[in-house]
Amino acid sequence: MIPNLNKEEKVEICSKILLSSPPGELNDVFNSIRGIINDDDLLKNECSPAVAKYNLDNFHQVRQDLPNPCLITKYNQLGNDRFLEPQANVTFKFDHIRREVSDITPAEKLFYSEDLNKWRKVIQIELNKYVERSYKNSGVGVVFVYDGQLVVCIESHQFRPKSFWNGRMKSCWFIPPFDGKNSTMEISGTVKLDTHYFEDGNVQLKMDHTYKPKCVASNIGNMAIEVVKAIGKSEDSYQATINETYMAQIEEVFKQLRRSLPITKTKFDWNKIHNYKIAQDMSPNV
Repeated sequence: MIPNLNKEEKVEICSKILLSSPPGELNDVFNSIRGIINDDDLLKNECSPAVAKYNLDNFHQVRQDLPNPCLITKYNQLGNDRFLEPQANVTFKFDHIRREVSDITPAEKLFYSEDLNKWRKVIQIELNKYVERSYKNSGVGVVFVYDGQLVVCIESHQFRPKSFWNGRMKSCWFIPPFDGKNSTMEISGTVKLDTHYFEDGNVQLKMDHTYKPKCVASNIGNMAIEVVKAIGKSEDSYQATINETYMAQIEEVFKQLRRSLPITKTKFDWNKIHNYKIAQDMSPNV
């Protein structure tokens, strides 16, 4: 149905469209493209890297058959579509198109040092408490070890297509190793928001903000508590800032829409407009 485009051009365009899919709507976009290009082999084989990148970039949640909920990210990617679930130290295969988990097997080895694994475990314990408290059934938080440091990934979403909106919030935090010597630790992370509203319109909003909080503690347990507390404060601050920004914008818009006062600085009573008209007609000066 797109006769003027060659194969490479079709793949490039379709991949860009897939990568721009709003939260919770990748399948809808995929099926829409499928109907347009009428080429399943091209879409499933040539465009699959774009689908995989979308899942990785957006921390797709996986719960099916795994010992613990996990996320699809580049930080636990092992290659050949296999991923690590670090809490149980098992690996699994993930089909990016079908979004299905298979071939769950115990990892043959620990992929990082015992010290990093100990640090990962204490952070994960505190992170589980935070996610349960703040996101309940909508969120998943996992601590990965990547490039010699910890990476905390959190994803939470609300998909309400029947109400014409979908939204996702995700954050990624980099935490240095804890050596027990330094009592101060700086972490860094980015919180990202992606929402789509499509009732009587089509509005997609993407926002992000980077934080670098400092944590102070004397031992590994307390440092884990402080790290997760800093993550929570940053995410709360981000949400509060968004609310304040949009409330201010709404007030400013309504202020601009208000009718200006006349030169007398007296409000015009629109309910008495008929009386004003009669008085004008009866005026001898008219």
